[in-house]
Amino acid sequence: MRIAKRTSLAHLLAILGGFLIALNSVSALAAETSPPDLVAEVAAAKDKFVPITAEHVAAAKKSLIGAMKTLSPLLDTSGKANGDQWRTFLEWPTLTAITTSDAAPKADDVSLVLSKFKSNKPGIERPTMSAVRDALVHYAALSAAAADPKLAETYAAKMTRLGEILATYKTAPTTDLALEIGQILGWLEACGQDAKLVALIQTSLSETNLVASVSKRFAAAGIEEPVDRVTPVRDVILGTNIVGTARLQGKTSLEFIPSDSSAKMAIHLDGTATSNNVGYNGPVTIWSTGVTNVKATTTLTMTDAGLCNELASACCTTSTTFTGLCAKCNLVEKIGWKQAYKKKSQGEAIASAHAEDRIEAQMNDQASKTVAENNDKFINRFRKPLTRRGGFPQKLQFSTLKDRAVAKIQQVGKGQVGAPTAAPAPGADYDVAVAAHESVVTNFGEAVLGGVTLTDEMLVEIITDELKSEVPEELQITEDKDPWSITFAEATPVRATFSTEALKLAIRGTRFTRGDQKFSEPIEISAIYKVEKSEKGTKLTRQGDVEVTFLGRDRLGPTQVAFKTFLRRKFEAMFKQDFTSEGIALKGRWEKAGKLALEELKMEGGWLSLGWNLPAAAETTPAAETKPVAAQLPAVDEVSTTATTTSEAVAAN
Repeated sequence: MRIAKRTSLAHLLAILGGFLIALNSVSALAAETSPPDLVAEVAAAKDKFVPITAEHVAAAKKSLIGAMKTLSPLLDTSGKANGDQWRTFLEWPTLTAITTSDAAPKADDVSLVLSKFKSNKPGIERPTMSAVRDALVHYAALSAAAADPKLAETYAAKMTRLGEILATYKTAPTTDLALEIGQILGWLEACGQDAKLVALIQTSLSETNLVASVSKRFAAAGIEEPVDRVTPVRDVILGTNIVGTARLQGKTSLEFIPSDSSAKMAIHLDGTATSNNVGYNGPVTIWSTGVTNVKATTTLTMTDAGLCNELASACCTTSTTFTGLCAKCNLVEKIGWKQAYKKKSQGEAIASAHAEDRIEAQMNDQASKTVAENNDKFINRFRKPLTRRGGFPQKLQFSTLKDRAVAKIQQVGKGQVGAPTAAPAPGADYDVAVAAHESVVTNFGEAVLGGVTLTDEMLVEIITDELKSEVPEELQITEDKDPWSITFAEATPVRATFSTEALKLAIRGTRFTRGDQKFSEPIEISAIYKVEKSEKGTKLTRQGDVEVTFLGRDRLGPTQVAFKTFLRRKFEAMFKQDFTSEGIALKGRWEKAGKLALEELKMEGGWLSLGWNLPAAAETTPAAETKPVAAQLPAVDEVSTTATTTSEAVAAN
C-alpha cells in the first residue's frame, strides 16, 4: 500500500513539475514575443552615432564599380551594338565619371542616372540592373553624409525627435507622424546609422496594409457555366475507322482548395457525351450510339510569382449500343455481330482511355493559355514595372479557405512604414471585400509616381485610353491653352487620409511648367471629400475648393498667385465637385453576374473598409435552363470525339 501511495505521489510530483516547466517556458516565450519598447530602443541608440569616414565611402564606391562590372558584359549579350544602345540609355558615361572622380558625385548627375535605372523599360527589372541602382544610391548618400560637418548634431536631433514621435504614435497614430517616422528612418539608413534599429522600428510599425478577398460565389460567377457542344467524331479503335457526331452536355464547377501559401482552385468538368457513329472495317459497316460519362479536373495556383497550372486529370467511362450492322453476306454479318459483342468491353476501355487523353490534353492547353494571359497582366503590368522602380511589395501573399480567396499586401519601402494595426475584419462575408490603409496609397504612390513627369498630353491619354472616360473641358488640349506639366516629388508624391467621415487626397510636385514658365519648388494640391453611402451606391462631395499650397513660402508674389489660380483650375477638373457610383459593372466573363453593389463603407483608424455583393440572381444557372455555350476552361472541342468511338471499333473487328 505504501509503495502504491509513493508511486502515486511521485507521478503527481512529476506532473506538477512538468506543468511548472511548461508554464515557465510559456512565460519565457511570451516575454520573447512581446512588442519591443521602441522609445527605449531609440534612447539606447542615441549614443551610437557612427561617423562616416573615407573608408566607408570608398567601400561604397567599390561596391558600385563591382555592380557595374557585373552588368556591363550582360548588356552585350545580344551584340555590341545593342550593348552600346543600352549604355547610351543608362547614361553610362555619366555613371563612369561618377566612379572615376575623386569628388563627391553631383546630385544632378546621380538624379539623371537614377531616372534611367528606374524607368519603365523592359530589362530594367533584372537584378543586375537594380544592383547598380541600389549601389549608386548608397554611394551617393554616404558621400553626402561624409561631407556633412553637422552629421553628428543632426543625428542627435533626429533621434530625439524620433523618440518623441514614437511615444505619441503608439497611442495616437496619424498620417503625418507616420510620414515623419519614415523620413527619419530613411535618413538613418542612407547615412549608415544603426541598420538594426531601423529594421526593428520598420517591422514593428508595418502590418499588412492592403487585404482583399473574394467569395467562392463571386469567383464561380465567372468560371462556372453550362457546357453544350456538338463536335465531329474521328477515331480509329481496334482497326475500325469511326465517324459520327457527338454532343457533350454538362457544366464546369469551381472548388477552392485550402492553402496558406497560395491561392489554389480546382476547376471540374462534369458531363455526358452522347454520340451517333458509323464504323468501317473491311466488308463490315456497323452503326452504334455511345454514352460517355466525363469527369475532369485542372488546378490553378496563384503566388507572388504568378499563376501556374498542374497537369489535368480525367476519368471517362464509355458504354455503347449497337443499332445496326451490314455486310456483303449473311455469314460475314453473323461473324461481325459475334465479334462486335466479343470485343465490346475492350473497345469501350480503349475509347475511355482515348477520351481521357484528349480531355487532359485540351484542358492542359486551355489552362496554359489562361495562365499565359493572366501572367501577361500580372507580370508585365504589375510585377515588372514595380520591380523596375524598386517598388514591388515586400509581401504579396495569396491564400484560400474553403469558401474564400485572399490576397495580402505589405507595401513598405525604404523610408516608409506600413499600417500600425492589423486590418479590420469585414462586417460580413461579402462577395468582394477590401481593407486598405492610407499608407498603401502613400507607399505605392511613391513607387509608381516618385520623380515622374506628367504632361497635359500624357494626362489626356491616360483619361481616354486607360480610364475610358471623357476628358473634362479644362483638361482638353487646344491652341489657346498653355501646355503644362508636373514632376511629382520623389518622396510622398501622393497621400491619402481616411478619417471617420472625410477622405483627403493630396499630390505633391517639385517642378512645374506652364508654357515657357518654370517653377522649381514644392507645391501640394489637395481636396477633401465627404463620403456618403446610400441605398443606390456611394457619393463623394468635395468640401470647399481645391487647395494649392506652396510648401516653401509664407507669402506669394504675383507670379505665384497667378500660377496657383492656374493649378487650381486644372486640378478642379480632376478633383471634381462630386463623384457618384451606383455599383461596379463587371466585365469579361463576370459581366453576366451583374453589378457589384456596395454594402459596407467605413473609414476608421486610417483604414478604408469596403464590401460589395453580387445581385441575388448571380447564382450559376443549371445547364438545362441556359442557352448552350462552350466553357472557356476547359475547352471541350474534342472531348466527345474519343469518348464515343468505342462501339464501331469493337463491332467491326
